[in-house]
Amino acid sequence: MTISSPGGFIEGVNFNNLLTVEPHGRNQALADTLKRIGLAEKTERGIDRIFEGSIMYGRPWTDCSESTDRYVKLFIQRAKPDFAFTKMISNEENRTGRSLPIYSLLILSALQSERRLDIHRMAEIINISYKTNGNSFIL
Repeated sequence: MTISSPGGFIEGVNFNNLLTVEPHGRNQALADTLKRIGLAEKTERGIDRIFEGSIMYGRPWTDCSESTDRYVKLFIQRAKPDFAFTKMISNEENRTGRSLPIYSLLILSALQSERRLDIHRMAEIINISYKTNGNSFIL
C-alpha cells in the first residue's frame, strides 16, 4: 500500500528524525482518515503506529525513502508475517505488562534481520544518534 501526500515533510521533519520529532499535522483530512482506520491516533503519531504495526508482525519496515520536498510517499510492503517474531514480542509484552516502545521494536527487528550488529550499524539502520557513557551506550 502506498500513501502519498502533496507537499514535502513539514519544516524540521525529515526521513532521519521522522520517529523522534514533535508531532504536528499538516493534512487534517488525511489525519482523520488514518484515525478512522486505526493507523493514527489523536496525538498525531500515526507514523509510529504504522511502523509498529509492520514490526509487530515481523514484516518489512515502512519505507519513506521516495519522499521529496514536493510530496511525502509512504510505502507499506505486503509480506507474510513472521509468527515466531510476533510471538516473541507478544510474550515480552505480556511478561512486562506493557507495550514495547517503538525504538525497542526497531532494535529487535533490525537484529532479527541482520542477526549481528554493532552499535554503529544499529544507529545507522534505525536513524538514531548515541553517545558513550563509560562502558554503556545511551541511545
